[in-house]
Amino acid sequence: MSEALTLEQAEMLTHVGLFAHLDRVALARLAACAEARAVGPGESVCREGDPADGLYVVSRGTFGVYLSGPSGIGETQVGVLGPGDSFGEMALLDDEPRSATVRAEASGEVLRLERSRFLDLLRKEPGVGYAIAVALSRLLRERDRVRMWGERARETGAEPRGTPTPAPPTRRSPRLGLGAGARRGIVTAVLAGGFGVMAVAVHALVGSPQWVFGLLMAAAVAMWTGQLLPDFAVALALVAAWVLLGVATPAQALAGFASMNWLFVVVVLAIAAAVARSGLMYRVGLLLVRRMPPGLVWQTATLLLTGLLLSPLLPSTMGRAALMAPLALAVAEARHLRDRDPGAAALGLAAWIGASPLAFAFLNASSLCLLAWGLLPEATRARFDWVQWLVAALPLTVLVSLGTLAMLFLVLRPKTDVGPFREGLQVQLAVLGPLSRREAAMVAVLLLTLIGWLLAPALGLDVALVGIAGLLLAVATGNLDRRALQELDWSFLLFFGVILSITGLVRSLGLDRASAEAVGPPLARLGLGPVGFVIALAVAGVLLEVLLGKTQTLLVLALALIPAAQALGVDPWVVVITLVAGPSMWFLPGQAPAYLVALAASEGRLYSPTQSRAVALGYTAVTLLAVVLSLPYWRLLGLV
Repeated sequence: MSEALTLEQAEMLTHVGLFAHLDRVALARLAACAEARAVGPGESVCREGDPADGLYVVSRGTFGVYLSGPSGIGETQVGVLGPGDSFGEMALLDDEPRSATVRAEASGEVLRLERSRFLDLLRKEPGVGYAIAVALSRLLRERDRVRMWGERARETGAEPRGTPTPAPPTRRSPRLGLGAGARRGIVTAVLAGGFGVMAVAVHALVGSPQWVFGLLMAAAVAMWTGQLLPDFAVALALVAAWVLLGVATPAQALAGFASMNWLFVVVVLAIAAAVARSGLMYRVGLLLVRRMPPGLVWQTATLLLTGLLLSPLLPSTMGRAALMAPLALAVAEARHLRDRDPGAAALGLAAWIGASPLAFAFLNASSLCLLAWGLLPEATRARFDWVQWLVAALPLTVLVSLGTLAMLFLVLRPKTDVGPFREGLQVQLAVLGPLSRREAAMVAVLLLTLIGWLLAPALGLDVALVGIAGLLLAVATGNLDRRALQELDWSFLLFFGVILSITGLVRSLGLDRASAEAVGPPLARLGLGPVGFVIALAVAGVLLEVLLGKTQTLLVLALALIPAAQALGVDPWVVVITLVAGPSMWFLPGQAPAYLVALAASEGRLYSPTQSRAVALGYTAVTLLAVVLSLPYWRLLGLV
């Protein structure tokens, strides 16, 4: 029977050679993953030839290590293990069966760390790898001592048990066919290649940069959707194509990397890395879990609500996403959830949705909301201040929030009782110890940075400059160093820089105006009533967002349809709130940069692309339904 560790058992881990180089945050994570198992006299913990399933540490009792004799007859004791000794790490590394049997000499106890957790720890903590190398050298010395026994066995003509037998050659199926992945790759390559050839032909024959840009973007979207190449590789190829085909100058093609927005994202990720390295977010996650109601539903709701309430305090979707993702990861780890477990996905996606898609609730929650407010006619802007915006958006916010929670559990179907809740939290907090100086310093850095972001508009400062100041403070307090900076997701940062260049080229090439002229008149001639118009607007927003992105969709449809909406008796605010709150295609590369920030900040461990895509489609249905259900309330306010 496996149980969570006690404080004494957790302290035992600090004396194990493998974990001697770990800091207290890593030890607290380790204590959360390890399990205690009682072993009776003569009971085997593992047997020679068994699959490797975990690493073991002796916490109580004495255990013998045995090797099978020649031809599997008898066995020889080759070692003794006592409290603090570990075994099983070698089989985990080479994925080979157990090389020996470990049996309890009397009643004892072992601490077990599952294979996946051990390998994850090995990737993150180089000190563990060094300790294993030392243990391996000791093991080789021990085996040298029994080598003579093996030589004598061979002299008798007996072959030791465990000699590998060559596996019979595998035969491939004679059927010729392509898997789903191969077919998708071929379709992607054909589509992307076709659009690319068309772009070259248009450049040579027509010379229209707008058409060339559109065809190149179609090729890039095909590559991004098919995932044939990494996102950053496709993005860099796009930059090269723009320059070679005369769509943009090198300065225009790389303008995204020279923007304060790109620098701000670098700063946000660096500060998030500093928070994670300090252990502060893990401590906050433990404390948050301890104070949460004991249900996964309530914890998911708490993360969603936390992200939402941060919106007016931290008016940056990327900043909120970078803060909430590590918090959700810490909560998932405290619940002992596996990476990308449905429960972890529910926590992570709830934190993301609360931090970004739900930002429409507050006027100052994001630049997109402020842009939407700026697109309103002067009279409408005068009516919709911060309070009136919140009052008008309140039912939509409540409906989307409740619908999102229900949708997360319907789509992901997590086990609501998965993992312990408060069990073992005190042990992990005890291992962490009191708030360290680095954590206290990181708290001060975060508070100063958040205050700076709040005051930046009034002071006329760019939020990126405030972020740089926060980054420098993190460096000065020892929470951010060169290694941490190197470990940032630079492939994402390369991709994000190109995405910023795309938005600039759309404006410089006049594609936003061209889209408005093409989309506006046909929609205005449909003759829909207010309800039909709002529904059609939401659907059009979904379709256009796939091609242009959220910001450009807002610009195009708001400029084109606000006059038509007023003629139909629909307030311009309803137009912009429908577009801002509408479905978010965050699962499409480049459509939601804040989502990429959240994905990078969570180390890709909370949810998979498949889970995210399913939730995004579910969120689309939720928002469309919520907009329709909000219409009676807006009618009471005289907005429709």
